[in-house]
Amino acid sequence: MRHVNALKAARVATFTYFGLNGFLLGMWLVHIPTVEQRAGIDHAELGRLLLLLGLGAFLGMRIGGKITDRVGVKYVVPVAGVLNSITAVLPGFAVGQWTLGAALLIFGFGNGLIDVGMNTHAVVVERHYQRPVISAFHATWSLGGVAAALIGSRTLSWDLSPAVTLSAAGALGIVISVVTARALLNEKEEQQVSTSTGKRKVPRRIWVMAALAGLVMLSEGAAYDWSVLHLQDILGASPEIERCV
Repeated sequence: MRHVNALKAARVATFTYFGLNGFLLGMWLVHIPTVEQRAGIDHAELGRLLLLLGLGAFLGMRIGGKITDRVGVKYVVPVAGVLNSITAVLPGFAVGQWTLGAALLIFGFGNGLIDVGMNTHAVVVERHYQRPVISAFHATWSLGGVAAALIGSRTLSWDLSPAVTLSAAGALGIVISVVTARALLNEKEEQQVSTSTGKRKVPRRIWVMAALAGLVMLSEGAAYDWSVLHLQDILGASPEIERCV
């Protein structure tokens, strides 16, 4: 019974981290037009700076995988959650292209780190459940984005600055990351056993899948980052409506 309760708690914790990650990323997305205006940049410059967000995410994923193998997912996920929450605040304080570029690079790194950690823990939970459950975690990530759109539209209607709103979201994320950490599963021993057999050559089909995943991530990021600006500049939507959509 104790094992069952621990597994259920771990599943809830995984839902929580996925939802938090979607919420923090969503809060950045809904504030893109405001941040762009405050930083004094145009769409072309924003497009170049958004590449730094992707670069940071790539670095976070690469480093996060190595750290998770070495330290264990139980410790990486909460630390990554706190780091992601702190870095999500940075774009709200950007005052120019250089500060915004640095903020997006660091935020992308935090996002990539928690992405690897929470997905690794999702695999661990699914292994113990012995049935597919990962898709539900990703659905929670989307629900976090919906919550960010609704809350962001309300705070924008109150004329709150991105610094205030993102700081509040980051503080909430820190609390959630710390409180939820105790429910995570400790799979360090199992990881050591699985990695002790030595390195194996990566099959060619894995590289093909990785390339396809990269293209999908690029397309997904473009849709997320530019949809709000499209609604504002092309469709003439009000700030409250465009953030909800």
